[in-house]
Amino acid sequence: MKKSLFLIVCLIVFSGLGAQNPVWVQTELGLAFCGQNELRFPNKDNDSQLLSLNKDLSMNPKMDTRLSLGYLISPKHEIRLLITPKNYSFKGKLPGDMRFAELTLPSGSEVSGRYHHGVYRPSYRYIFAKDNLWLRSLGVSLNFSEYSTEIKSGGQKATARDYAFVPLINMDIDIPILEELSLVFEAEGMLPNLGRADDVFLGLEFMINSDLNFRTGYRYTILGRETDKMHSIASFHSASIAFNISF
Repeated sequence: MKKSLFLIVCLIVFSGLGAQNPVWVQTELGLAFCGQNELRFPNKDNDSQLLSLNKDLSMNPKMDTRLSLGYLISPKHEIRLLITPKNYSFKGKLPGDMRFAELTLPSGSEVSGRYHHGVYRPSYRYIFAKDNLWLRSLGVSLNFSEYSTEIKSGGQKATARDYAFVPLINMDIDIPILEELSLVFEAEGMLPNLGRADDVFLGLEFMINSDLNFRTGYRYTILGRETDKMHSIASFHSASIAFNISF
């Protein structure tokens, strides 16, 4: 998977270097706080209560990273690829008896572990003319997620893994404030009844020059999957900064 993503990134970047239509790369760094992180595995025929990794246990804030690549096919059509991993450690005492995979742990057990959620999201956007009020683009995305949670206790450990592939709708709004400054709202959300995968950003974007933009703001994400196999719902609040470079 990692080798394939690297090849995709290289193809996108090098196909645009010397082309008339620009390629851009955006790197974002944010201090993320977990709003909720509920887990049960398996979800069906399991009498255990949902375990909150950030409330029943301890999960500290962490720096999150996002890498986005874009290619403007024409003035009205753009494709993008987002890659963003989330990795958090947690520890504490179980508030109740818990069955997790092949482990059965009594209330009060000391546990520790790692939560991982990787997102790989190609998308398409239709770009509107600049005189079309504030709407910058509308489009669709395909969100591929990999979930894994590892729990350790007393020399025992077990891991829950699952994968999801779902369609999203995306929308970008750009409200000019000054010539080089604008208020930006970006949202991607899952179609109804398919699960939870919302990604929203609200912030300010400053154009340093024609090839370099800087933005800062607030990002909210909720990522989740609820099936017979697994219940895993997590939300995050982050204060972020990002740079966008065009080639």
